[in-house]
Amino acid sequence: MYTNYPSTRKPLTSLGGVVKMSSFLVGRYIIIGNTMKKKVMVIGVVAGIACELFFLWGIVKNVSLPLGHHDDIDYGYFLIDHNLKKITALDFAHFWDTRMFYPHTNTLAYGNSLIPQSILGLPVYLATHNTILTANFVILLLFFLSFFSMYLLSFSVTQSPLASIIAGIVYTYNPFIMSHVPQTIEKPHAHVAAATIFGS
Repeated sequence: MYTNYPSTRKPLTSLGGVVKMSSFLVGRYIIIGNTMKKKVMVIGVVAGIACELFFLWGIVKNVSLPLGHHDDIDYGYFLIDHNLKKITALDFAHFWDTRMFYPHTNTLAYGNSLIPQSILGLPVYLATHNTILTANFVILLLFFLSFFSMYLLSFSVTQSPLASIIAGIVYTYNPFIMSHVPQTIEKPHAHVAAATIFGS
């Protein structure tokens, strides 16, 4: 089922070599669709939830409360609130017009629009109509997706659930990321590992 490393490998002497080797690894080792073992998926999901409860318990416990006062998270709450109100009201004609930079129009396009994040949180918003809870849920979801994406990527290379869990923890909950939790809603890192898996 799995292909071994080639017996001879040239040293990676350039960025192009690194990209080629990354493509080789993904192409040879990625396991998706029907060939992915359900046990591996379950382990990844359970580990992801457990890590989130351990590392982000403060957010989980107070999910309906603001994450302090930080420029990025306040701006994120503002954008999520704007997007979800426009979407639920079906007001797409004025979707890009926010209260920023009046009297200019289409001001949502001036920065991070958070449209994908808003769509992820739409079911929660429809159920609760609580912008803070919805945005915090999106942050928790993005952390889970970051862990799970790296878990799958690592497993495709190592075939070891334990090593993949460790890789997911290091990638998702390292000190740099944990010191920038409020910015996660604007700068999620889940897509990096996911793009590596599915983009080649």
